[in-house]
Amino acid sequence: MAYEETARLCGWIARDFSLAMFRLLINYDGLSASQAASRLGLHVQTCQDFLEGLHALGVLKRETVREGRRPHFHYRLVRSSLTLNLDLSHLREDGTDGAERRIRERKNSGVRFKTARDGASIAEVIIWEGSGRARRERRIHLTRDQGRFLFHLPFPSGEAVSVSDIADQAGVDPGRMGEIRDIVDMLLERRVIEIPR
Repeated sequence: MAYEETARLCGWIARDFSLAMFRLLINYDGLSASQAASRLGLHVQTCQDFLEGLHALGVLKRETVREGRRPHFHYRLVRSSLTLNLDLSHLREDGTDGAERRIRERKNSGVRFKTARDGASIAEVIIWEGSGRARRERRIHLTRDQGRFLFHLPFPSGEAVSVSDIADQAGVDPGRMGEIRDIVDMLLERRVIEIPR
């Protein structure tokens, strides 16, 4: 199951009535939204949304049943056991994408780089966001490799250097380039660093 589908399933499972609903589904041979609503004391639309949401994810199967004047849907569990397997490996970034971008600190960015005790890395970046009385301080705590990388970031008056060259100069472990890419992207977005033209 893809991450987005797993997140949706977890959202349905997290509903305060989901256990009671699953109890009905496992014990009934087909259940309509109105039956579930009357049994659990919920609004019929709440039950309909829940059942349709699980049907869309393949947890329930739906069939049209004719009882009385109008046809309606009955829902059944596809299986009595659900296993969530959340594969996060596709989220890993190797950091090579964008490693040739030439960057430097942006002039008058209003940021403060707090040096670590070792004197050879940055411990945190302090950014002021907003303006006037709504202005607030945001502290970004860095990993060791991010701190060493930013310690070697060129000053605003200096020549821009590629991300990969800064990482090499800082002695960043190549396996940590995903962390470097993340902090570079974040600081570019907040206009702390720049890619000069």
